Amino acid sequence: MTRKATKTETEIAADEAQTHSLITGEVLRAKGLCPLVVVRTYGAGVHVGYLARIAGQEAELLECRRLWQWFGANTLNEVASEGVSGNVRLSKPLRQQALTSVIEVLPVSDAARPSLTESRWSR
Repeated sequence: MTRKATKTETEIAADEAQTHSLITGEVLRAKGLCPLVVVRTYGAGVHVGYLARIAGQEAELLECRRLWQWFGANTLNEVASEGVSGNVRLSKPLRQQALTSVIEVLPVSDAARPSLTESRWSR
């Protein structure tokens, strides 16, 4: 037979759940506090996702997609500000991904957001 949790135990569990959500960035993203960014790394390529944490050369992204190939922009600055078009290779998202050897983090503009948040792998 199981017993019902006490009020104190329920409050502690709620606090732990909120702490975990803050650590993983889920609460921040739900409140619109995680910016959408384009991240270039030394060895893992270019990624698009919601920046939950950055420390030195390490970043953690939520709903992270790998941007493998793009057209309609010549530089990553243009990708982040104008978006991409045409024959684009943008992976399905991972819920959470830690990236190391981060070289560049660029905020995504409102104009670029739609083209960088839809997965497609055209040939």
